Amino acid sequence: MWVLVAVLGVAIVATFYYMFIYRVQQMARYGRLQLPCDVTIELPAGEVTVYYEDGERWKHNQRPEMGPGFQIRLSAEGGEPFDMGEPLDGTPVKTSRHNRIPYGRIELQRPARFRVRGEIGPGVHEPAVLFGRG
Repeated sequence: MWVLVAVLGVAIVATFYYMFIYRVQQMARYGRLQLPCDVTIELPAGEVTVYYEDGERWKHNQRPEMGPGFQIRLSAEGGEPFDMGEPLDGTPVKTSRHNRIPYGRIELQRPARFRVRGEIGPGVHEPAVLFGRG
């Protein structure tokens, strides 16, 4: 019986770690840029997910939304725009200090440098764009 309780306890701790620590860290694995921005970053080969982040306070039953005027544009090193497709309809993640909303996903065959231009309207608390594991 105690073995079952121990296994259940380990499973609960592992789930908590994955959902609230590991997963949140992976969302910004490749970079976190304060908005507004106009910078160049290097992204690795593979699937990269782009997230919107802010420090707005939302009630527990409210779904976080992207700030007014949020725009993000990626350009390949040669200057041509890079299409991220339609914005993702993913589940927002609320942490104790930030809201993170999946915005787009890109698949890269090889590492590449991108110019990132991001805009946001006035009055948004701590806006940023994150690049993380897909």
